[in-house]
Amino acid sequence: MQVQSSRQQNFSMADDATTSGQSTASGASQGFSFKERLIAENALVSPYGEPTYWDERYENNRREFGQNYSFDWYCGTEKIIDLVELHVGKERGAKILVLGCGNSNLSKAIFDKGYRSITSLDISPIVVSQMIYRFRECEGMEYVVGDAMNLSM
Repeated sequence: MQVQSSRQQNFSMADDATTSGQSTASGASQGFSFKERLIAENALVSPYGEPTYWDERYENNRREFGQNYSFDWYCGTEKIIDLVELHVGKERGAKILVLGCGNSNLSKAIFDKGYRSITSLDISPIVVSQMIYRFRECEGMEYVVGDAMNLSM
């Protein structure tokens, strides 16, 4: 993989071998330390932990695809809903927490199965606002802005 560093030089991340703490990668011969190569590689990763990244993404999706646009990361809601029933049970009063809900329809699908105590959490105030508006008629569904990695109990 080619990575562009702050020094505006290319180096290959394919040769990551190190010997006794000394880098033997091709980048080292161009004056890059192992740490500099790691920083350069990680600079290419999207800042998924930043609310502003998600705010921009969800607002762009809303403008491009409309208010009801939905995206599920791993699989469709229909594959997950059976697992919810399996693990939560048939007790429709059970409290369900959906972490990192984004604009997925999972919370609504859970609601449609009869569950009425659903809290959906996301780090993006933009998407939480969109989802509150979209499902404003669904009594028992709550959308909350929060960081799943920093929950207070």
